[in-house]
Amino acid sequence: MRIQAIAELRSRLSSDGPMSSARIFLNLARGAARWEQQLRDTDHEVFHEQAFSRFTRGDELSTGVSGFELAVLREVARRVLGVRASEGQLAATAAMVAGVSVELDTGEGKTLVGAFTACAMFARGHGVHILTTNDYLAARDFASMVALFRFLGISSAHISSLTSYRGRVAAYLKDVVYAPLHEIGYDLLRDRVAERVETRVQPVCDAVILDEADALIIDAGASPLVIARDNITPTSLIHDVTGVIAGLQDVVHYRIALDKTGVVLTDQGIHEIETLLGVANLYRDDARDILAHVHAALSAVAILERGRDYLVRAGRIELINTALGRIAHQHRYPDGLQLAVESKEGVTLSRTGTVLDTMSVHGVISAYTRPVGMSGTLRLVALDLMDHFGMPVTRIEPEKPIVRVDQPDLIFRTADEQFEACVRIVKLALERGQPVLIGTASIPESEWLGQRLRAVGLTPVVLNARNDSEEASVIGQAGKEGRLTISTQISGRGADIVLGGGDPEERQRVLEHGGLLVIALTRYQSRRIDAQLRGRAGRRGDAGCTRSILSLEDPQVQAFAPKSLLSRAEVDRESAGGRAGRAAIVAAQRASEYRHLDRHRDVIAYGRLLAEQRAVILLVREELLLGRCEAFDRYMSRTAAHSSEHFTHDPVDPRVLLRCLDLEWSAYLAEVSVIRDSAHLFALEGKSPLAQYNLILGGMFERYWKSVRDRARWADSDISDGYATTYSGSPATDPSIWTYLLESDPYGSTLGRFITNLRARGARRDRARSDG
Repeated sequence: MRIQAIAELRSRLSSDGPMSSARIFLNLARGAARWEQQLRDTDHEVFHEQAFSRFTRGDELSTGVSGFELAVLREVARRVLGVRASEGQLAATAAMVAGVSVELDTGEGKTLVGAFTACAMFARGHGVHILTTNDYLAARDFASMVALFRFLGISSAHISSLTSYRGRVAAYLKDVVYAPLHEIGYDLLRDRVAERVETRVQPVCDAVILDEADALIIDAGASPLVIARDNITPTSLIHDVTGVIAGLQDVVHYRIALDKTGVVLTDQGIHEIETLLGVANLYRDDARDILAHVHAALSAVAILERGRDYLVRAGRIELINTALGRIAHQHRYPDGLQLAVESKEGVTLSRTGTVLDTMSVHGVISAYTRPVGMSGTLRLVALDLMDHFGMPVTRIEPEKPIVRVDQPDLIFRTADEQFEACVRIVKLALERGQPVLIGTASIPESEWLGQRLRAVGLTPVVLNARNDSEEASVIGQAGKEGRLTISTQISGRGADIVLGGGDPEERQRVLEHGGLLVIALTRYQSRRIDAQLRGRAGRRGDAGCTRSILSLEDPQVQAFAPKSLLSRAEVDRESAGGRAGRAAIVAAQRASEYRHLDRHRDVIAYGRLLAEQRAVILLVREELLLGRCEAFDRYMSRTAAHSSEHFTHDPVDPRVLLRCLDLEWSAYLAEVSVIRDSAHLFALEGKSPLAQYNLILGGMFERYWKSVRDRARWADSDISDGYATTYSGSPATDPSIWTYLLESDPYGSTLGRFITNLRARGARRDRARSDG
């Protein structure tokens, strides 16, 4: 925490650079005004021809955008979309074309800024991808901007999880493509394991605009994308283990960590499991698989909650992205935990997967040559964006002053007191005709609150991951007079709440009532998410107000706040809202936030060497895919020379060598996963876990090539012995794609599990001695 605080202070002290650059971009935007009237008076056909020629791909334009270009873009938007771009939007466009990411407040029109930036980048010879967090936003933004692109002769398309192979191939040929980031990642993964050139979709990763960049990079950055082939699942063992764990009791047989990120067995729990499963010693090497299923089932039963962490719909487990409040489509837990959750809920078990390849969000973004981003909350992660992606950040102030009133927090000791205060404030607002949006932390909390409010005579509309398909209609009505909406984080990003629901007269009445009232019933895991929720009110100079109504019984406070502060808050003579209570809530959020940032940084640090190794393999793989073995032979000869061996092989079909590379890489990834999971144990020896991990991977990579050499030598004899399908022909199953959802560590820390295992083994030895 101290290191993070110093980093944040350094970021604030060094903010003059980006802020001064903001003035440069604002001056460029103001310069566009000199051409505005002239362009407005130009005949439509003449202007269309001028604009079309100005934004033809490949024109010799400077890296930075000119005031005249900005003026042309503003006039195009006015004529085609009926919108006059503000100075802030033009300044943000100028910044992003120059490679500077932009913090632009919610409601300031980032969708138009992204389209303007794409047009200017296209004119400089770049193909552009505009990446969002989900299918809904990609489709919505594409639909709203397609007319602008068409006017300038720029082809565009959008990709979703439902887009077919042919649709993807066609989309990637367009000049501008809207898509969720994970869909681009999945296409890159499919291409990386393709066994025929014609089956690849080949997205061209040139310039990229990251909409809600902090959500894409930080909030989703710890979840790796995976492509795998199905294996046979040990159904009976999983059901047996889950059934045993379901019968255990908290405290008696296991203990859950206060922050709900780990669970450990007690001695009595270990004995009970061994007895019911008929295992002599759960911690012996021959029981390793059973122990892994036990740990997974413990996490599924004791930590993960239906409705908070996942839903069960149509006989399937659907995971919830807690940072976004949405269903995490094509996400799953690591194999053991996924199966344990499915067994717990009584749904059909999915097949386990042999991982063929994996890619991090960092790897997807790093594939682009010109990354740039925008969001309403970038400054808090500016240091990470600069360190990991070379993306400087600036802030463009809103066009109109913010008149929103952020009222002081109300803090209570208990959740009941918190609810009573919430009801009082909501009723007063609704009596005035003021619309109210209440932000909650989870699906169960939003539904519990909805039931409680209905019980006191109110009629709330609840929006969460269960009904996210209704998001557009719910949000469209949330600003209407006297409307009460309860939501999870789903309403925090990309949600434009229009006061009055689009009716000018009703809008005026709502403004007179004070605008939208936003109430937060929790501090989210990041200050950025809090700011996104507050930003729903007072957009573009409108009236609005926000208030946080908090409780010391909040799970995040109980898990992360220092116990000394909680104790002082309990005995505070004034109220729970005294200095100690406020400090406890702030400390809990900061601890949660830094924990998540540290996990994100670990993903990048531990993935860097593996990505470099994969890049080497992909170079050799590309040659084999094209039917050439020269690169493979050269690399094999070089690696053989290090071990004083002489590498030769009979002429072999390049597809066979390609399969050799892929089979060994899959085995390599499985071994790397084990090493990564135990890397933290090096800290017990006073060594750097990351340095030791990289050292081990260096040696493993040499052995990888030796395994490939051995497999290539014996490929001919294996084929003649009847194993031809191992090396040629179509795989038995098409690869599946998913993202491992690792926003929390449901297994607890590796160090914690290690210590727990040591204690358990010690207890086993003590029992054995006493029995003897």
